[in-house]
Amino acid sequence: MINCPKVSVIIPVFNGGQFLGRCLSSITNQSYKNIEIIVINDGSTDNTKAICKNYSQNDQRIKVIHKDNEGVSTARNIGLDIATGDYIYFADADDYVLQDSIENFINKAMTSSAEIVVAEYYIASDSHKMKISPKEFNDKKSFLCSILSGTNHSALWNKLFKKGLFDNIRFNNNIFYMEDKVLLVEILSRIQVNIEILYTPVYIYWQNQDSITNLKDKSILKQFEIYTFLINELNYYDSDKDIMESFSYGFYKSMYFVLRNIELSFLKQAITIIYDLQKELSSIGLHDPNNMIHKFVLLSIKLPPSLSYNVIKKFRKGLNMSTKTITYYKKYKLL
Repeated sequence: MINCPKVSVIIPVFNGGQFLGRCLSSITNQSYKNIEIIVINDGSTDNTKAICKNYSQNDQRIKVIHKDNEGVSTARNIGLDIATGDYIYFADADDYVLQDSIENFINKAMTSSAEIVVAEYYIASDSHKMKISPKEFNDKKSFLCSILSGTNHSALWNKLFKKGLFDNIRFNNNIFYMEDKVLLVEILSRIQVNIEILYTPVYIYWQNQDSITNLKDKSILKQFEIYTFLINELNYYDSDKDIMESFSYGFYKSMYFVLRNIELSFLKQAITIIYDLQKELSSIGLHDPNNMIHKFVLLSIKLPPSLSYNVIKKFRKGLNMSTKTITYYKKYKLL
């Protein structure tokens, strides 16, 4: 039995100079020392290279790979290819890791024989900090359902993985958005794996203003690129009704979120993309929505284009007015 297993920490970075030093400091100062830190500089044009050089000169556990920009999936795959650890941990360059995180991860993995450990984390910004706990699950199937439905976050940074899970699985180099969800679904649909929850925060997920702004521009439409891939993966492994219903709920939740939040200038484009995709997915296993709001939105996008746009526009306005009213009543303690 390995008493002090090695952990490979993989950090892809592209123009992350603003926060990279904070991230690297949080990892080099971990209470658990048997780690290697693999930084993949994915074609950065800022001061990322200089920061990597400075940190690697002062800590021999840091390995730096400089490469042309090809995206986060390719960068992480390079990290997996050269990793020598018994466990794999992924961090993002603009976030940071709490000091005892890897030690807590390893203790949980060793005592429970878990191949995936899912932990608590914080969402933070300049104005707030909120702890998020994983929703409980009973087994691999229920965890897969929670990832597909969005009940549990598909991010990698609150999870520790046994390295053997990646023997035959890699990130899809052609996927640049929600690649973490695709990877998790592949692992969970193909491999029998023991998963445990660590009820201790391990990570600070930092929300900067740019990421908040991007929730409304057309970049949020990129998430729909993964759904055909996911449903084909699930169909190939003969997923049952519960799994397919969770997939369907996750799709309709994304549909609702995008149509409610995207800037009006991109709303017509969003309606077209979602209508075409829903039609395609329905032919290969997408279930009808059970949620009444999801049903209404789906019926709305099936109307003639100009009518569909006007209905959803008015629906958004009504929701925004309701939200403002509730906020007002709560502010003045009328609710």
